[in-house]
Amino acid sequence: EDWILLRRLGFQPPEAKESNGGYIETMPVVGDVFSPQAGVFRLRDFWPANVAEGDHVIANFSGDAARPAITWHNFGKGRVVLVWASTIVPDNYPF
Repeated sequence: EDWILLRRLGFQPPEAKESNGGYIETMPVVGDVFSPQAGVFRLRDFWPANVAEGDHVIANFSGDAARPAITWHNFGKGRVVLVWASTIVPDNYPF
């Protein structure tokens, strides 16, 4: 079954069967995880997130609040963080 681990951890899987190929700029949300000094970074092969009640958005695709890129929610005594992409590409990645 697709996305079984995601479901078991309490996340709603994306509706799309395939990721959006390519790269997208991602803007951190200042607060729980990222400081005001955090900068834009890129993600590769990303999925549109389905954010459920209780999920916290900590980064958005292209700075658009309606397009979450990284979310987290409480699970047991901790948190589970989900990056809605295959790869995080550092700012200075040598291509």
